[in-house]
Amino acid sequence: IDLPYITGQIAFIDTFRLYDRIDIQGAENCKIILKNSQTEESVEHDFVIDKIVSNKKANEQSDLIMIHIVDDILFSSNVKNVNKAYSGQPDEIIKKIADEWLDKTVEPLYTDIFQKKIKVIVPNMTPIDAMIWMKNRATTTDGYPTYLFSSFTMNTLIHADLKTMIEGEPINKRAPFIYGPTAHDIEVNLQQRFVPIKEYSIEQTEDLYNLIADGLVSANQHFLNTHTFKDKRSVFNIHEDALSGILETKNSNKIVSLADDFEIDDVKLQETKARTITQISESGAYDDGTNRLVSYAEDNTEGHKKKIIALALKKLLTKNAITIRIDGTGFITTSGHFTTGNTVRILFSANRPNSLGDMKLDIKKSGDYLIYGAKHSFAGARYQIHLKCVKLTNYTDDNPLKVIG
Repeated sequence: IDLPYITGQIAFIDTFRLYDRIDIQGAENCKIILKNSQTEESVEHDFVIDKIVSNKKANEQSDLIMIHIVDDILFSSNVKNVNKAYSGQPDEIIKKIADEWLDKTVEPLYTDIFQKKIKVIVPNMTPIDAMIWMKNRATTTDGYPTYLFSSFTMNTLIHADLKTMIEGEPINKRAPFIYGPTAHDIEVNLQQRFVPIKEYSIEQTEDLYNLIADGLVSANQHFLNTHTFKDKRSVFNIHEDALSGILETKNSNKIVSLADDFEIDDVKLQETKARTITQISESGAYDDGTNRLVSYAEDNTEGHKKKIIALALKKLLTKNAITIRIDGTGFITTSGHFTTGNTVRILFSANRPNSLGDMKLDIKKSGDYLIYGAKHSFAGARYQIHLKCVKLTNYTDDNPLKVIG
C-alpha cells in the first residue's frame, strides 16, 4: 500500500531461441491476462519488461530465463519530468498529476483531508514520485496517514487513509484464514469453515528500539519559520497523541500493540523526550497577507503535530507484521479489489495441550490484519498468494474471533 504501481517476475524455459530472436532490451510491452476456468471471467493488466533478472543454462539445449516487469504507468512515469506549480489540497494535486501525466483516475477512500490549500512547485520529479511526495503530506483530521496504491484487478489508483482501512470488516469473516495441524479439529469445534494457511513467517518484528531512535515514541519537535523567525514547538507522546484515538475507532474489544507501562529510570518511554528534532518548515514564500495558500511543509502547530502522528502510525503499523501463504482462489476477480488495503481475519491455535478441552486461540498472532502487500504466484494451474499483513491492535480475548459471519 506504500507504492502506486505493481511489479513482477516471469520465469520460463527457452527451448526455441526466444532469447535471441525476440532480443529483449528492456522496454517491451507485456499484457498479462488471467482467466478463471470456472467462471470464464478474465482480468488483464499492462506491464513493461524493464530488465532481465537472469539467464542460466538449464541444459545444453535450453535456458532458464527470468525477466522483471513493472506497471506500464511506472515505466511511462520514468520518462516524464514534472517541474510545474500546483495548488489545492494534497489529494486534489494527486488527482491532477495522475490525470494529466498518467491518464489515471484516483479512487478516494478517505474520511477527510486535514490540510488546507497548499501551493507547490514539483521539483523535477517523475509523476509517480510527485504523487508519493504529496501523499506523504496528507493526513486526516485525526492525524491518520494516507496511502496511495494500485490494484491488479482495477484500472485505477486507490488513495485511502489508515482509519478507513482498519475499520473495514474482514473480507473473510465467514471463512477466516487459519494455521495449525489441528485446523480440522478447530473447524469442527467452532462449526465454521476455514481457509488453511499453508505457510507463515514472522521476522524482524516488534522493533521498538528504532521507533524510539526516530523520535516517534517521545520527542521535542521544533518547526522553524525562517520568515518570521518563530519556533513552533511541540512535545510528542505516542500514547496521548496517536494511540488514544485508535481505541475510539469502530474496532472494539482490543488493545493497542504498544504497552504504555514500559519504564526507563522510573520514567515511562512515552514521556522520556528521547529526541529533539528540529526542521525548517516554512519560509513565507506564498505569504500575501491573506493566508489563502501555504507552502508544502508550512502549517500551524496542530498541523505539524498531525504530521508526526501520521509518521508514528505508519512506522508502528509495520512493527507487528506477518506473511502468510494461502490458496489464491477468489482474489483475482472483476467484481472488486480484495488484496492490499483490505482487512482479513487470521487465526492461530494457542500452544497448549489438546487434552485441556475447549479450543483456545493465540491472541498475539490471531486477529484482524490489514493487507499491506500481496504477491501473486502462478505455476501451471496452481495459483497461490503471499499476503504481508499488519495490525495496530490485539484482541483481549479470543471470543470475538470465534464469531461466525
